[in-house]
Amino acid sequence: FDLKPFGAGFANDLISLGDSGPLLCSDTTSDQIFAISLVGSTEKPVSIIGKGQFGGANGLAISGSVPDRKLIIAGFPINDLEASTGKVWSCALDETPTLGAPEELPFPAGLWDGCAVHDGMIIVSDWVTGSLQWTKGGSMPVGLAEDLKGPADFCVLQDGTGILVPEMQANKVTRIDF
Repeated sequence: FDLKPFGAGFANDLISLGDSGPLLCSDTTSDQIFAISLVGSTEKPVSIIGKGQFGGANGLAISGSVPDRKLIIAGFPINDLEASTGKVWSCALDETPTLGAPEELPFPAGLWDGCAVHDGMIIVSDWVTGSLQWTKGGSMPVGLAEDLKGPADFCVLQDGTGILVPEMQANKVTRIDF
């Protein structure tokens, strides 16, 4: 799926909306979120569902299910890294998929990269502080790990006991237990 005709310059995170649902893809430089149809024949398999609202759409995660499903978006202002003004957003995401208006989550400004949802927690990685932080139910963020060297996209372990996070600047993968 060629995203260049849509202005993509740094296609980043992918998230599946299920076996028959589309794949969502963020593009950080163009600040867009694409829906890519993977099943059936479609004349236009790629559509833009979000643009210019996230300060560099980067990490993606899903919270909940339809009709209460939300797309979590980590903002990474790649065109102005020194400012470190990225935010973390939540948008309603219906079955079509259409995004609702972005709502800012209570994380401080940063260079937010990866994000995940686990047990009601929204977890994000920040390049500025070298940390993983989480919030639940709109509460103030809490540090989960610090002193990471370039924390990027990460995954929650399938058994739910922790997280694996690549430290890009240290060339290693670190396990963080819940």
